[in-house]
Amino acid sequence: MATQKESSDEENEVEKSLEKEISELRSAKKELFEKARPINEELERIAQRERERVDELHRLSTKRHDRQKYQQTVQRLVELEPELQHVKCENAKLSDTNKKLKQSLDQATKNSRMQKQKIAELEGIVADRALQLAAAAAQHEKPEIRPTDNSYGTAETVA
Repeated sequence: MATQKESSDEENEVEKSLEKEISELRSAKKELFEKARPINEELERIAQRERERVDELHRLSTKRHDRQKYQQTVQRLVELEPELQHVKCENAKLSDTNKKLKQSLDQATKNSRMQKQKIAELEGIVADRALQLAAAAAQHEKPEIRPTDNSYGTAETVA
């Protein structure tokens, strides 16, 4: 039984030795963390300032880009202004021309209708006169009847 007690004592000593070493390691680690704390805090402050400066640089870059785009837009607007005025003037002229052409077309349509009506009236008058002349000519001439040599024995009328 002495062997079991010795082995148990040895295990206890190993456990105590390990616990002591773990405690020393934890203390050393804690001590180093305490020593490193000011350095870590300074590193954190430096990283924060760096992020702020990078953000500020991006804002300035974006602002400069926006300003350049605005200036380009204004320049393009200045360039297009005379062209816009010219197009407006042309549009007004074309509108006037269109209005005059429409009035001319309306007048031509009206004249065409009147001429068509006049032609229809004149054709009616001509047709009436032609009938009157044909009737008058028919009263003045008597048809001449002459015998023919057709097999049916009918007479042919010559006008």
